[in-house]
Amino acid sequence: MTKIDWKIYPSDDIPEWFHKEVNHLTSRNKSNYLTKLLWGRGIRDSQKLQWFLSTNNYSSSSPFEFGREIKQALKRLENAWNRGEKVAIWGNYNIDGITATCVLWEGLKPFFPSENHLIYYIPPGFHNSQGLTYQYIDFLQKQGINLIITADMGSDNIKEIKYAQNLGIDIIVIDHHTLPNHRPEVISFLNPLNFAENHPFFALSGVGIAYKLLEALYQQFPSISSLSLTCLLDLVAIGLLADTTPLKGDCRYLAREGIKILQQTQRSGLDFLVQLCQDNGDRPMNISQGIAQRINAINYIHYDHNLAFQLLTTTDQELGRKLANLVEKAYFNVKNLQTKILFEIRKKINNLDISNGGLIILDNNQWEVNFLPLITHLISKEYNRPTILLFSDENQNIAKGYGCSINEINLVELLSNKQELFYSIIEYHDTIELSLPIENISLVRDSINQQLRSKINLDFFKPLINIDLVVTVSELGKNLRHELRLIEPCSVDNPNPKLLIQNCCFKNLTNKNQSYKNERKEGEYIQTSFTIYDQSSPDKGFNGIWLGHYSNEINPNSIYDIVVELDYNFLNKQYYIRIIDLKLSQKNINYLTTIKSAPLIIDNRQEISKLDINDNSKIILDKCPVEWQEITSHYQNAVTNQKNLVLGYHYNNQKNSQELWYIFINIIKALIKENEAKNINILLEILDISELSLKNILDSLEKIGIVYENQENKLQFQQIFTTFSSEVYQQVKQNFEDIIKQENLQKNYFYQIPISTIKDEVISNNLKHI
Repeated sequence: MTKIDWKIYPSDDIPEWFHKEVNHLTSRNKSNYLTKLLWGRGIRDSQKLQWFLSTNNYSSSSPFEFGREIKQALKRLENAWNRGEKVAIWGNYNIDGITATCVLWEGLKPFFPSENHLIYYIPPGFHNSQGLTYQYIDFLQKQGINLIITADMGSDNIKEIKYAQNLGIDIIVIDHHTLPNHRPEVISFLNPLNFAENHPFFALSGVGIAYKLLEALYQQFPSISSLSLTCLLDLVAIGLLADTTPLKGDCRYLAREGIKILQQTQRSGLDFLVQLCQDNGDRPMNISQGIAQRINAINYIHYDHNLAFQLLTTTDQELGRKLANLVEKAYFNVKNLQTKILFEIRKKINNLDISNGGLIILDNNQWEVNFLPLITHLISKEYNRPTILLFSDENQNIAKGYGCSINEINLVELLSNKQELFYSIIEYHDTIELSLPIENISLVRDSINQQLRSKINLDFFKPLINIDLVVTVSELGKNLRHELRLIEPCSVDNPNPKLLIQNCCFKNLTNKNQSYKNERKEGEYIQTSFTIYDQSSPDKGFNGIWLGHYSNEINPNSIYDIVVELDYNFLNKQYYIRIIDLKLSQKNINYLTTIKSAPLIIDNRQEISKLDINDNSKIILDKCPVEWQEITSHYQNAVTNQKNLVLGYHYNNQKNSQELWYIFINIIKALIKENEAKNINILLEILDISELSLKNILDSLEKIGIVYENQENKLQFQQIFTTFSSEVYQQVKQNFEDIIKQENLQKNYFYQIPISTIKDEVISNNLKHI
């Protein structure tokens, strides 16, 4: 069970004027859910409500508030335009940088219509992305470039800027990540960190600054182009939502307006990608599963940011479709690999005691380095700890990977006095890339944890979920979802609403490796589907999913409290919930007090050699279960007979599913040839699966002409036809392997699950009798 704390936002004593104001701004007769949510999040005065709930009540600030910096940028662009100079847009590798590059490219084209006079460059991959480089500055100088506009980077490239100037190249810096101690010696330094924190521009990301620069340019030279800048706002919205900056001031205004444009975008690639996103049940502007993560994926897989640029700018239907499908395929490949690595990492963390230290640092010789930046972010957020994940190359004795800071804890500062332990440390905003000898990993862990213990109370690192509303199952659906959508767009400072549902039970638990919809159906990811019920809706449940988890992690006999997000599946056109976290209900925890002389649950899974299976004084579970029902039924037997329950099963799967298939099918062929029957228990022992799984396998054999009869636990097989396609044979074989793998996963889960979790789960088997 989870160790994450939950905190419910206060929603009591809301004044009547606040209810009326929210209803007025949203044109609704009743907005109880929204009112509670806004009040709980601290949006409690009329002015905040007005700009938060409606862009009609917000006046975008003038781009000329950048003052001298933007005037100098306009003057330099005017000179370049008048002189016919060559201009290069140098974009960052992330989505903010890519969208900023696209916005500048399209917005500047009317001023520099010749392709020779306006070019763009986005560095390939993640290892060449640390801003301006001498090598490419030399290349641009040879191409006759007179002016470079950076898109979402450049503040830290002091030496490279000076080098470019010595070559006769001027630079306009657009960046928002860091504010150097001294202003770089550039033509214009457009960095919103120069503003006060309450300024509408302070939270602007790279694409937002780029849009403001174009806004000023088009205001100063209105006759040059008939292009309406609003057509660029779909790109602005994607870049803003993909970045980790808060959506405040002009950021929120531009994002909301951009989402409106996105719904009717004329960009072919983007339009197709939105459709694919919806076809797979995702909301396009969802932070974790929408367009932004799909574009990120193509960068991870193909190392070519030009593909993302083309996708976002093309109006060619065929090219747009091709690129969108390429992106969608990359997204699900990344999602599949990411899920597997996350599962391994969580398993490692659960086996560690991280309570005495603040840092998570893990290494593995199988992890793909290119996926570690994103996964490092996810783990640091999930566990609320600075995190370092490394690929360890034992042949070279080197560990390479990424680290991520959290809140006010800066990893670079913590590592700065231990640089002798590393080969390299490179900072990319809130992420660091590093390499070090493998034997130094433990030294780094000890050093950082020692620093953290001396500076910070370790309670600071305890993960916390803030809950917006407590609801029942009967309240889930269209009306609630419509109210919650009024706070969109969601972002890091305005997250998707978290709902708490208490004392609910699960039915129809199933899990599968969810395939995605694409022209080439490749890739899958783990997903558990279910229906929940509670006392408000005992007969009509509500459907939901739990991404990255298996169904055997939920006991259908238990009662839970769950934290969820309410969403809408565009493919199925249904509302559903997505589990964020779950815990056993207090009703379960109190249940043991209702049982007199409650039996013990003794864990002998690691010591089965010492177990006497003939000991009648105990109830012994000696076969590894595949579902909770097997454990809870044994516990009920223990309660009834007032005996202790002993877990005396072992599991160490060494069998290959493909090899098992050939053993299995050859046994059946031999039985058919000799016209002999086989005891079902022999097949169960060979395959090491449950009777239900064996039945599913045997039923599928009919597709390749094999039928069977079960008479007194003896199986008799018959071949009724022998002609079938290789595709059908592969389907049957794959079904066999999937069932074997699924049982292996379930048994491995029940073999490794902590005894504390088993105890918490099984005591609820008789809750229906409370």
